[in-house]
Amino acid sequence: MLLNGPNLKDQEIRESQACLTISQTILFNTKKAARSSVKSRHTLDREHPLPIYTGINVHALTRSKKIIQHLYEMGICISYDRIMELEEWLATSICERFKEDGVVSPACLRKGIFTIGALDNLDHNPSSTTAQSSFHGTGMSLFQFPTKAKPGESRPPVKIPPTTATKKHHLPDAYSSVPAIALNTSTVSVGECTMKVHVYPSCLAQATVTEQCWIKHALTVLEKELN
Repeated sequence: MLLNGPNLKDQEIRESQACLTISQTILFNTKKAARSSVKSRHTLDREHPLPIYTGINVHALTRSKKIIQHLYEMGICISYDRIMELEEWLATSICERFKEDGVVSPACLRKGIFTIGALDNLDHNPSSTTAQSSFHGTGMSLFQFPTKAKPGESRPPVKIPPTTATKKHHLPDAYSSVPAIALNTSTVSVGECTMKVHVYPSCLAQATVTEQCWIKHALTVLEKELN
């Protein structure tokens, strides 16, 4: 009614996002009794999705404590300390999921569908002479291909707060501890190649002729462009 006027015919059947935003902001800032303190305080019983989403999203984009505190004082999002608590809970719950599965994998992966992995090196400033300004690592990505026939089975969402009360979260030992491997070059033995290499002269000659034709065509086009 505040947005569309008092006419019932103009009201929407479904609540618009603007209505949900206004209602959640009002409920988030309501208090049982007036407080003499100037500092803003909010109860966890009225912590709706909007202020949580706004606070975590702004923190993920800016990493600015000052901006979060300004938005909190305006009654738009939760406090910075609350965001740190929620992120700590998420990290602990994710590590608990890793421990249950026995492997480190994204929590959003689905079961029962085709999955492939890709690995690549991450090199930053490799020419540096010190270890402070250079970085070398390995990036791993997983790709899934759901179809209408096999959409996959969604895993249950991560629950917060975590089951453990401690704030410390660790990766599984098998993932975080990489044993050292040394190679003694004086005793390296390379096995003989058992694969037979077949050479077909006719195919090789035909490929060479095709390649030469392409080179002549490319040179002709290049000369026309230069002239």
